[in-house]
Amino acid sequence: MSLGPHLYYDGEDYECLLCDRRFETEKALYDHCRYTSRHEWCETCMRVFVSTTAKNQHLFFSPVHSHICTLCASRPRFDTAWELKAHRVDHHNLCDICGTYFDNENDLRMHQQRHQARNLQCYGCYQYFKTFSGMLIHLESGSCPSGTDIDDINHLARQCYQSRKYIDIDGDYICPGCDKFCSKLSGLFQHVEDSLDCSYLKEKGQCLAKLEYYISWNVRR
Repeated sequence: MSLGPHLYYDGEDYECLLCDRRFETEKALYDHCRYTSRHEWCETCMRVFVSTTAKNQHLFFSPVHSHICTLCASRPRFDTAWELKAHRVDHHNLCDICGTYFDNENDLRMHQQRHQARNLQCYGCYQYFKTFSGMLIHLESGSCPSGTDIDDINHLARQCYQSRKYIDIDGDYICPGCDKFCSKLSGLFQHVEDSLDCSYLKEKGQCLAKLEYYISWNVRR
């Protein structure tokens, strides 16, 4: 009696044809298939495969595995491909744009900036940027046609009524969320854009969101 590809029962013994080994019980055969390093095993389908490539092809093409997260030890099943993708984004740091996985959420956030469109227009000219920190680097450099430079940006940062929250007693920029020192305002914004723990500082009503709004009103084309 066949138990599937590469497994057989002759009425007396259970046999793994890949290893040429016999077992007295079906349980002993399946335990062998689960734990041997000589071939691959699919627990869901109770099937053995000659190689990792063969198993991966099975996982990819089999409708049984179409909505199963193979990255989870518990192998949860989802009703739709959308639900599976959402799970992998939330729990396995999947970039839903390019399909790349990351070790942690912060690495994913930093990577996703590559996919951002340049839709933030400079407050001083008609050039577009992906992030506000990118715009600040442009303004601080003095290359903006508006004539704004780093002295102007530093003056605005200190003039804003929120300045005591992000400028320390020595006059240096410091992150209100983690006390990280930054030599330039652009560096401070770059930090909060990249840091998961400090990103809230750019949300509406927070001090750096208010500073950005203040700068937008005081840098003119």
